[in-house]
Amino acid sequence: MASTLNSRYVIYALLSLVIITHAGLMAKSPCSIQVARLYCDHAVNPPAIDHRKPTLSWILSSTQRGSRQTAYRILVSRKPSSIRHGVGDLWDSGKVVSDNSTAVVYDGVAPADGELCYWQVRVWDELSRPSAWSEPGHWQVGLLEPSDWHAKWIAEATSDKAAAPLFRREFSLSGKIIRATASIYGLGWYELYLNGAKVGDQVLAPPNSHYDRVNLYDTYDVTRLLRQNENAAGVMLGGGYDSSYSRWGWKWEKSKRFILQIHIEMADGSHKDIVSDQQWRTHEGPITACGIYSGETYDARKEQGDWSTFGFDEKDWSPVVETDSPGGQLVANTMPPLRVAQTIEPVSITEPRPGVFVADMGQNFAGWVRIRMQGQRDDSVRLHYSELIDSTGMIDPWTNRRARATDIYVFKGSGIESYEPRFTYHGFRYVEITGARKKPTAETIQGRVVHADFATEGTFASSNTTLNRVAQNFRWSMTSNFMSIPTDCPMRDERTPCSMDSRVYEDGAMYLFPMYRYYRKWLRDSRGGNGNPDWDGDQVLLPWRLYCCYGDTAILRENYDAMKNYIDTLRNRTPDLIYRGGYGDWCAPNQGTWESYFSNVAAVNSALFFQCAETVAQSASILNDEASAKRYRALADSIRVAYNAAFFNPGKNSYGNGSQTEDIMPLALNITPRDQSEKVAGHLAHTILIDKDGHLDTGITGTELIGDVLCDHGYGNLALQVLTQSTYPGFGNQIKLGATTTWEQWYSKGGMNSHNHAMFSGAAATLFSRFGGVQPIGVGYRKLVVKPAVIDSLEWVRVSIETVRGRVQSKWQRRGKNFTLEVEVPVGAEAEVHIPATGKGEIFESGVAATKASGVKYLGRREQAEVYDVGSGVYRFSVSQ
Repeated sequence: MASTLNSRYVIYALLSLVIITHAGLMAKSPCSIQVARLYCDHAVNPPAIDHRKPTLSWILSSTQRGSRQTAYRILVSRKPSSIRHGVGDLWDSGKVVSDNSTAVVYDGVAPADGELCYWQVRVWDELSRPSAWSEPGHWQVGLLEPSDWHAKWIAEATSDKAAAPLFRREFSLSGKIIRATASIYGLGWYELYLNGAKVGDQVLAPPNSHYDRVNLYDTYDVTRLLRQNENAAGVMLGGGYDSSYSRWGWKWEKSKRFILQIHIEMADGSHKDIVSDQQWRTHEGPITACGIYSGETYDARKEQGDWSTFGFDEKDWSPVVETDSPGGQLVANTMPPLRVAQTIEPVSITEPRPGVFVADMGQNFAGWVRIRMQGQRDDSVRLHYSELIDSTGMIDPWTNRRARATDIYVFKGSGIESYEPRFTYHGFRYVEITGARKKPTAETIQGRVVHADFATEGTFASSNTTLNRVAQNFRWSMTSNFMSIPTDCPMRDERTPCSMDSRVYEDGAMYLFPMYRYYRKWLRDSRGGNGNPDWDGDQVLLPWRLYCCYGDTAILRENYDAMKNYIDTLRNRTPDLIYRGGYGDWCAPNQGTWESYFSNVAAVNSALFFQCAETVAQSASILNDEASAKRYRALADSIRVAYNAAFFNPGKNSYGNGSQTEDIMPLALNITPRDQSEKVAGHLAHTILIDKDGHLDTGITGTELIGDVLCDHGYGNLALQVLTQSTYPGFGNQIKLGATTTWEQWYSKGGMNSHNHAMFSGAAATLFSRFGGVQPIGVGYRKLVVKPAVIDSLEWVRVSIETVRGRVQSKWQRRGKNFTLEVEVPVGAEAEVHIPATGKGEIFESGVAATKASGVKYLGRREQAEVYDVGSGVYRFSVSQ
C-alpha cells in the first residue's frame, strides 16, 4: 500500500514538474509577430515633414497563422541613446490595447522646427506576449515658420543671362561636425553640389506647383559631404516650368533664383548656418540652352572644372543679387522624388541614312538617353527623340507636335566623354543620332527611365501573354506620367496637370504603387477647382480613395472643406441634378475631330456628381460631422432618383441611348435599382458581344469600369475579351501595332494623339481586383475579399499588392477540373476567400479538409462559391470536381 502511495506521489510530482516546466516554457515562448518596418507619414525616415503631428505606422511579420497585434507601445525621443535605454522623452504612449498598426497620430511633446525625432515600437501578440523593440526609425520636422529661414533669395545680376547659371560659395568649419541638413528650393530646376559631389540622386527638382501659393523645398542630410575646415557649395539652375511651358500648366515666368540653408551642428554644441546671400558668386555654365519641350544643349568646352570645390579660381565670376521670393509659402516637399529608376539598352541600332543612326529602346517611356562617346573638340552629337518611326526607318516626330525634343552635346575633345541632360525630359522610344563618328552601340547609348520613385510595386501575371502585355502597358503609361504632377503625356508640348486623366486610373495606380505621398501633394495642387465633375470631381474622390486604401483620416481632414465646397458649388449650378457640361467619356472611338472626342457627357458627369455627393456623405460620417453626412446623403439619394428618371429606359433595360458607357456608369456606381441591375448588365453584354462583335466602345471613364462591371455580373470571359481584343478598337490591337504603352486614341494616327497616355490605364484595377480577385472592403486593407473571376481561357493568375499592412497575394490556377488558390494575408488583416465550386468536389486547405484546417472558418455558400474566413498567414486551397 505504501509502495503504491509512493508511486502515486512520484507520478504526481513528475506531472507537476511537467506542468510547471510547460508553463515556464509558455511564459518564455517568443512573441508570434515582429515589427518589420516603420513608416512616418507613409515614408521611411522622412528627411522633413510639414507639420508637428505625423502619423506613425508599422508593418508586422509572422511565420504563424492567425497572428495578430493586441497592443502596442511607441517611444519617441530626441536622441537615439534615449531610445536604446527605453526612454521616450518626447512621447511614451504606454501600452495601448489596440490592434491598429496604421496611422497612429503622434501625441507627444511638439518637436521644434528642424528637430530630429527618433522612434521605435513594440507590440503584443494574440497571447499578450511582447515583441522585441523594432529597429529605431526617425523623422525630421521641417522649417515650418518663415522666421526659420535665414537665407536670402539670390539670382544673377543680369536677369536670365545664362540658360543654366552656376553659383558657388566657400566656407570653413572648425571642429567636429555632428549633423548637417541642407534645405533648398531653386527655380526653375536646380542641382545642389557640396565639395564637388552632387547632393542626392533626385532629378528635375523641385516639383511643379502653383508657385505663388506653395514652394516645395527639398531637404538632405549632408553630414558626410562636409569636411572640417575647407568646404564649397555650388548650385546649378535650369529652366524647368518656365515661360516656355504650356498655358494649361503652372509655370514660372520670372528669372531663375534659389534659396539655400545648410544647418550644421557641431560637437561643441554650437551650430552654424551656411545660407544663400550676397557672398555667393555666379557664372554661366556649359548648358547653353534648355527647355522642357525643346531639349538641352551642353557645350563641354565651357565646363568650369571643379567649380563646386574649395580653392577654385573664381576671379572671373560675378556677384549675385538678392531678389524676391516667388510668393508662395516654403513648405517641405514630402512627395517621392523623381529619380532615374531604370537604365535600358537599345534593342536595335540602324542606319537608315548615311551617318544617321536610329536607336530603338524597345519601350516607350519618359526620360532621356545617356551617351558615352569620343569626338574631336568642336564635334557635336545631336539626339532627336520620338515615339514613332516611319517606313524608311527614320524617326517620325509627329506626336511631339511643337516640342523640338532635341539634345545636343558639343565635345571638348578629351577621350571618352559622358553626357546626359539635366534640365529637360522627353517621351520616346526612338532616338535619332547624328554627328557620331562611329556607329553607336549598347555601350555608348542607353535609355534613362525617369519617374517618381515609389520604391515598391504590385505585380500582375497570367497565362495570357496579351493580357500580360496590356498590364505592362498600363504600368509604363502610368510611370511615364508620374512626374512631379500626373501629366497627360510626356512627349508633346503639354505635360500638364490633368485631373481628368488622373481620376480614371488612381484606383489602378494604388494597386501598383504606394501612392499616398504622391497623391497628397497632387491634392494640394488641384483642390479648389470648381469645374465639371469629370475634371474637378477628383478633389472629392481621391481623398476618399486614399483613406480607404491607407486608413489615414488625415487626408480627409486636409481636404474636407474643399470637398464640401465643391459639392455645394455643383448643387447650386444644377437645379434639376442632371449635370450637362464637361468632357464626358473622353476619347471613345471617334472620327478624329475635336467634337467627336466628347461622348455621353450628361450621363457621365451626372453619375460622377452622384458619386461625389455620396463620397462627401461618407467622409462626413468618418469625421463625425453627422449633420453634413445626413445632408449630402439626401443629396446623393435625390441625384440617384433624378438620374434614373432622366436616363433609364425600363422597356429596353438600358440607359440613355443604350451605349456601353451609359450602362456601365450606373451599374458601377450602384445607381441602377437592384431589381434591374442584372437586366441592364445583360443589355450591356449584348451590346458588346452582338452589336459591337466583342469590342468595347468606351472612352477613358467607361474603359476604367467595364471589366469590373462585366466580372461582377458573371461576364468575366467577355471582360477578358474586350480588354485583349486584337482588332480595332482594343488594347490587343494596339499591341499588334507595336504599342508598349496605352494611346490617347484607339487608332494609331490621326487627330489629336499620343502613344503614351495614362488615361486609358484605369482598367489596371480590374486585373488585380477581379482577375486576381483582391478587393479591400475594410479601411486600410483591414478586411479584404479574395474572389477571383475564374475565366475559361485563363489557366492561372498571380497578383501581389504591397499594402499598408504588408504584402497581399492571390495565386489561382486551374488544370482541367482541378482548381487551386493560394492566398497570403498580412498580419493585421483578415480575408474572406471565395472558392469557386459546383459542390461536387471536396475543398482542401494545405491537404486538410478546409472546414477542419487550422485558422480557417467556413462561412457558407454564396453565388457558386464556398466562402471561408482566414486571418494572417499563407493558405493553399484546392478543389477537384
